[in-house]
Amino acid sequence: MQHKDFSIGIEFECGGRCWRCTDVGTRTVIAISLDHLDDPSWYSGPPYAISEIVFDENDMPACTLLTASGQMPACQSRLRNKTMSSPASSKVHGQWFNIRFTPDLATGERLNIGVGLIDMHGGIQTRMLSNFERLRCLYDGRVDLDGLHFLIETLDSYWRNEGHPSTSPIANISFSALKYASGFSVAEILEDLYGETVILDPSVVTTRGDQEVIADR
Repeated sequence: MQHKDFSIGIEFECGGRCWRCTDVGTRTVIAISLDHLDDPSWYSGPPYAISEIVFDENDMPACTLLTASGQMPACQSRLRNKTMSSPASSKVHGQWFNIRFTPDLATGERLNIGVGLIDMHGGIQTRMLSNFERLRCLYDGRVDLDGLHFLIETLDSYWRNEGHPSTSPIANISFSALKYASGFSVAEILEDLYGETVILDPSVVTTRGDQEVIADR
């Protein structure tokens, strides 16, 4: 796709994800990732409950417009297949949730910064964002990254002592609803869900091969 092909509201695929364009600039476009197909309220805005990502002229050629032909795009088909597959062969299962950060309580924007898994024995394992470069770019220094590091460390200590709370003990941190997930290992489940939902990590490779992780999104 080229810059002229974008307009507000169109949906496109890029990097194995589905996106919806929310703004068009002079040389860039802004879009939100459609990772929460079961809950349309995520996409009500602006402001949006999920972060908006900038696509520049180097990113646009890798984008493909989603048509209205009725054919399910690959990014949606992949998620659908995972949720409908049989978990019988999976060795690990539990309930997963996103860990979300609200940089500004006044606007209420929530950004996925990690995933957690409550395993079969009630233990909590997490995979957290450690590279804050995109967050730094989005907020241009208006986010206290040292403070965010401290919040993450506080959460880790809290879980070790208290377990998973229904609500976060920290105002700027919230959790999504618990959903089912299964796979061959905790690490595999966390890595898969992290790659699907934490789009702030610039190191995540979204074009993966088939994996045996089954999860309700």
